[in-house]
Amino acid sequence: MKKLLAILLTLAMVLSLGVCAFAEGDVAEKKDEEEEEAAEPVFADFAPNADYDVWTLVEYEIADIGAEFVCTVSANEDLTEFYLECNFYGDDQMTKSTYDGENFEVVEDLTGFMGGDTPNVLNMALEQDIWLPMPEFDPNEDYGYFTTVDYEIEDIGAEFVCTVSANEEFEEFYLECNFYGDDQMTKSTYDGENFEVVEDLTGFMGGDTPTILGNAIEVNFWAPVVPAE
Repeated sequence: MKKLLAILLTLAMVLSLGVCAFAEGDVAEKKDEEEEEAAEPVFADFAPNADYDVWTLVEYEIADIGAEFVCTVSANEDLTEFYLECNFYGDDQMTKSTYDGENFEVVEDLTGFMGGDTPNVLNMALEQDIWLPMPEFDPNEDYGYFTTVDYEIEDIGAEFVCTVSANEEFEEFYLECNFYGDDQMTKSTYDGENFEVVEDLTGFMGGDTPTILGNAIEVNFWAPVVPAE
């Protein structure tokens, strides 16, 4: 009887270890998948239109002609007016549209070719519901891409918008924002896992910079830095 009990206890331990190993493997696999998803940035051909309040990017395909491209969609705060820009087959496209909560009306179509697809693109923008604030600081022209991050430091009740510029390899970042009337700037490097702040203009943003940059990479919407004319 004691021998049988010992065998049963041994089997129970083996099964328990097997379940734990399976669970750990499943968690690791899910973590890898999440990291892989976060590692896919979306690059736009156009910067957002500063005459609007928020912006987003939409990956779109016109299957009939095999065209895949990224649309930059700018919108007013209540999402009733939209400005769309993209490029396919070498032609710059632009549409302006209004929205009454149910239907889109295209009121301007630069080339006459995007009016039919514009409602689909805008519906995708509303469905994904990722709206970024317009930059309060111009992106740094020494970098290739930029994005914006809405950020809050809860301890001091400060809410502000950061402009994050990045080089093409996402190894260097330049961050600017303003809170409590002070302009903030940090420069950071990134090795694919950790951020290192190498310059902090005021000495107050170094602690929050990695979190802000992490938020930028999590969304991973990047617009081109357009030099001022």
